[in-house]
Amino acid sequence: MRPQLHISFLLLGASFLWCLGVYGQKNLEKGNRFFGLNQYEKAIPLLTEGIKEAATPEEKLQATFRLADCYRFLGDFENAEKIYKNLLRKGGAEAQFKYGSALKAAAKYAEAKKVFEDYVRKNPSDPRGPKMLRSCDIAQNLLDSEWQYTVRELQAMNTEDEEIAPIFYRGGIVFSSQRPGGLRPFVSFDGGADILLDLYYMEFDGTEESIDNEIFFFPGLNTPNHEGPASFTADGKTVYYTTTVKGKRISKSDDVVQNTLQVFSAMLMDNAYWTEGQSALPFNSYKYSVMHPSVSADGDRMVFASNMPGGMGGTDLYLTYRDKQGYWVGPYNMGPEVNTADNELFPFYGDSTTIYFSSSGHPGMGKQDIFKTTYDPEYGWTAVENMGVPLNSIGDDICYAEMPNTGKGLFVSDRINGTGKADIYAFAKLQPLELEYDEERIWIKNSSAFDALSFSIREEAKKKDRELGLESGYYTFRPDTGIEYRISVRKDGFSYNKIYFTIHQNKYGNKQLEIRSRGDDIKVKLFAGMRKPEGPVADSLIIAGHRGGDTTEKISFWEKLKIAIMGETTPEYDLEALVHYQPLNPHKYQEVAPGVTATQIRDGERLEPKKTGEDGYVHFIINESETHVLSLIWNFEGKKVNFPNDAPQVAESEPKSPSVETQAGD
Repeated sequence: MRPQLHISFLLLGASFLWCLGVYGQKNLEKGNRFFGLNQYEKAIPLLTEGIKEAATPEEKLQATFRLADCYRFLGDFENAEKIYKNLLRKGGAEAQFKYGSALKAAAKYAEAKKVFEDYVRKNPSDPRGPKMLRSCDIAQNLLDSEWQYTVRELQAMNTEDEEIAPIFYRGGIVFSSQRPGGLRPFVSFDGGADILLDLYYMEFDGTEESIDNEIFFFPGLNTPNHEGPASFTADGKTVYYTTTVKGKRISKSDDVVQNTLQVFSAMLMDNAYWTEGQSALPFNSYKYSVMHPSVSADGDRMVFASNMPGGMGGTDLYLTYRDKQGYWVGPYNMGPEVNTADNELFPFYGDSTTIYFSSSGHPGMGKQDIFKTTYDPEYGWTAVENMGVPLNSIGDDICYAEMPNTGKGLFVSDRINGTGKADIYAFAKLQPLELEYDEERIWIKNSSAFDALSFSIREEAKKKDRELGLESGYYTFRPDTGIEYRISVRKDGFSYNKIYFTIHQNKYGNKQLEIRSRGDDIKVKLFAGMRKPEGPVADSLIIAGHRGGDTTEKISFWEKLKIAIMGETTPEYDLEALVHYQPLNPHKYQEVAPGVTATQIRDGERLEPKKTGEDGYVHFIINESETHVLSLIWNFEGKKVNFPNDAPQVAESEPKSPSVETQAGD
């Protein structure tokens, strides 16, 4: 080879190697930047390439750690575990800690425990070691404990992308979703979404059928920015929600923008329109995020998450209160009982003494778990409790929201076998099945979307199936007296319980419900109501906004062309239908009758009488295999009681003679 050509090849090779080095540095620089913004999917290919061309061993070690962290944050525990294990020799204590964390996140609790036992021996001064060691035992105990809930994915409303933060609002669900639309980076935590979300509304009454209802844009609140999670005041006329506020660009040559999140609010004016969203809290900032608001029922308290300076970890939970002038004051950190060195997010105000939230810092199953904390007047917010399996999994479990006093609700999870990146699930607490009798009908709440229960009824003597009606979100049946009926209850197609009942009427005109359960305990509510003259005992209510008839719209050629090019847009919900929604009421045409005496005979033994409450209900628990006879005592000894407007009414006092009460109730 000629000397000149040999030198040329050497120079070309050197130039190529120099270019590779510069290119590798650029990969590392951009990969590290995306990692710092928690945009882990974008960081992985850049870090993978950048590691190969790292200039120093220190750079290579740091990039390898970050690559493993990316996989762990995204739930790819197999790759994370493999990389951390390879780092054990060079990475020291931090590699061992993260290797144990990856094992735990993959539900390999026994293996993780061994790693953390060794870590504690080698690093006795690190408080994280004993905590993680303890969390392995706690996670295994949670996995082995008896389940308190059942969960179901609401598949029909989930997509391949993100659905988060469902809450109940005016006969439906408001949630945030990454449905077809623009993608734009914004700040996230623990590998959270790097996309824009909008607010959506779906009519939902808890029935299986309502899961398939059409999904609409929530009226009047969505903008080109991100919206959600949201929280509404009890009257439904004020909303607080999270939105992005555009921050500074990282560099002139980069398309990555460091954004922050703030809490905005809007008000429903004249039931006609929402005001433009405005900054709701005086401590919103462009330097840190304030997000995930949840307002109390009275509208005077709010809990939210923030990474503001002075906290205890990545993101903490804070409380704020309205003062007498209506200004939000504070904020007040919820303290070390609630907040940890990691992230607390997505709080939900239950009752005045209970807040639910998600945390990666308290001992749990894996990544973010759902917890609750209760308020003690002497000690403050304390008693943090893991909500257990199956609400929690080895994935991220977030965005708990419940229907008051039902034991039913919604949450979000990215667990295995879900439809998309984050999906909405329904949960139902395991509790006695509940049915209601108002002396004319049997009512059973249709909550099949939550509990997957279905019901059928049969006239036992004739082995004749009878039809259950569906009114106001309830299964209903009008029984005849003297006939034994059997209600068969099935869950996901399998037998769950059988309930037998007969309606009797004594000589005083009092109806009696004789009932027994062949399976689990059941809860029976008697309702005392006086018929209104303007309507029947109950009617079939239609949720405002349900659309009937042919709703197909004719689409022009140009509209079809626009859809073909840009994609179909989601229609906005009819605000007028939403604001005039009336809650379901099975006793719409009955006036409540409080103070009515109710008697109970259990297997022949007469128990202490009860009275209906201010809501007209009285509650009983029917234990398995026991026979109970329940009765509302409107009339004693056949004595006529005079009521206003000649309507039936409650006797003013109980009979003085026990024998008279016995006769009336028998």
